[in-house]
Amino acid sequence: MESLTLKQVRKLLFTLSDKHLENLIIQRRDVKEEDSEFKKALLDEMASRVFIEVRNKYGIVKGNLKK
Repeated sequence: MESLTLKQVRKLLFTLSDKHLENLIIQRRDVKEEDSEFKKALLDEMASRVFIEVRNKYGIVKGNLKK
């Protein structure tokens, strides 16, 4: 089985629904790895979506979305 690169994982996470991301983070709660790259990518994607939603809701113009 071929491993995905972190860049490929981020592209894949972008395509998933919010509910699917929520389920993935619930599954990752048991993982003791504090520096898991997958978990960081998952949390980054979720944070990006929250930022975009808040920005759109409150009309925030300034802000840096880190990708």
